[in-house]
Amino acid sequence: MNAIDSRLRVTAAFWLGLAGLFSVFIAYMFATDVAAVSLVVAGVGWLVLLPYHTQLSAMISMATFSSALIVPFFPGRPFFWEFAALLAWSGLVITISLRRYAADAGRVFSENKWMFVGVVGYCMVLLITMVYRGVGLRIFGGEQMGGRSYFQQLACAIFPFLFLLCRLDRQTMVRLFIFQCLLTSTYLISDFVFSRASQAFFPILQFFELPNDAVNFEAQSLRHGIRRFQSLGTFGQGMIVLLLVLVPLRSFLSGRGFYLIPATIGLLGMGVLSGHRYLILIVGITFLFCMAGQRMFDVRNVILIGIVMLLGVGFTYLVAPNLPLAAQRAVSFLPGIQVDAGAKADASVTLYVRERLRVTGMTMIPEYLWMGRGFGMSSLTDYSLFWDPTTITLHVNQGRFYNGFIGLMVNTGVAGTFFMLMFLFSGSAMALKVIFGYPQEHYESQFHRLACVVASLWMANTIAFLFFHGDSEWAMKTFALQAGLLLSCKALLSMEERGEDF
Repeated sequence: MNAIDSRLRVTAAFWLGLAGLFSVFIAYMFATDVAAVSLVVAGVGWLVLLPYHTQLSAMISMATFSSALIVPFFPGRPFFWEFAALLAWSGLVITISLRRYAADAGRVFSENKWMFVGVVGYCMVLLITMVYRGVGLRIFGGEQMGGRSYFQQLACAIFPFLFLLCRLDRQTMVRLFIFQCLLTSTYLISDFVFSRASQAFFPILQFFELPNDAVNFEAQSLRHGIRRFQSLGTFGQGMIVLLLVLVPLRSFLSGRGFYLIPATIGLLGMGVLSGHRYLILIVGITFLFCMAGQRMFDVRNVILIGIVMLLGVGFTYLVAPNLPLAAQRAVSFLPGIQVDAGAKADASVTLYVRERLRVTGMTMIPEYLWMGRGFGMSSLTDYSLFWDPTTITLHVNQGRFYNGFIGLMVNTGVAGTFFMLMFLFSGSAMALKVIFGYPQEHYESQFHRLACVVASLWMANTIAFLFFHGDSEWAMKTFALQAGLLLSCKALLSMEERGEDF
């Protein structure tokens, strides 16, 4: 017995001594190189949490998908949800090795196999394009850039597999989605700090990313006086989607929900201060699919909805000349509406540029039919703005055509387009099953409304990507996580139909 106690004391002394040495090492490194300490701590944390990476990835990605939160002081300024994709890659290896994946993963995979074929096929096309066209990150003296577009898409492609194998329960999904909607407010912080606050607040931008067009909008306000805040569009859409999850649509037309329609119109009005017509498109299509899913198109509801829409459009025509210029720009597409000439001209120029980009892209398709041009480009300064102020040449050089189909054909060729369309159409087929596959009574549940909203957003974003505003370099980044959420919702609904408990 004494021998055992002695050995235990020796073992404890060894580990205490090792811990002491490690503490001294960390203290020394902290005094000389904080970055190195951060890497060591992050590495140890990564290893300790390895068995939980799948759950962490699913929860972090779902909660922060629409937020401005970025990994601070990290090269490339990745979003939290993009970083979560890396956790999924490491976590799924452990999950599969230990056979801790969802019991119905095989059935869900077979039901949606063409979606996964599309994901794998598209990633193979990206890898082949990288080898054939070259890829670079503009580091170590290299001139080629654009590698981030490849790596972001390849990293995010794991999300459908993550949510296939890692299943969150209904209540958790609802809470995380609500949190996701609320976190759209983080864009208000970064937009305000960048455009209105003093430079003393700029360190905040190490933690919050700017909206995509914030720099362009700020320059535009200095040149033309049209002040646009893209963050308001993101926040307005997030709050409208949150309402659709929290409240059944039939409540919008009931006496008890008299405040819901004005609240929705107010949020949409806040959103159009971004100047984006795209917001009206996405919200409108999402509402249409949610209404179809919740069986709102009876005679009474159609009449009430028609009256509300007529009143809303009529009010817009009445007050349009007094709206802020950004809002006037957003509604300038309405026929015969009276808006500021500068706002209308700015909106018309954007439409002209995108029309020319589509025409130019169509002429480029035969040249890159079998092997796409890829997303890489030279980092040398593009001087095209000096001789083409319309920015058409600049967008063509960057491979942006504001049409998903054309962008895919030029940048990834016919093979990449085929696999991405397979992925999108398979997801759309699943989304339509979720929208139309359940009776109206189901939508008393927040989870069923969540599933309907996720499916409706998928349809809205797919339509907008293919025909209106698609950017092929963000294709997999845009849809991979949405596909994972849709898969998870459909799997939980199927379990409920079969009477299985999660």
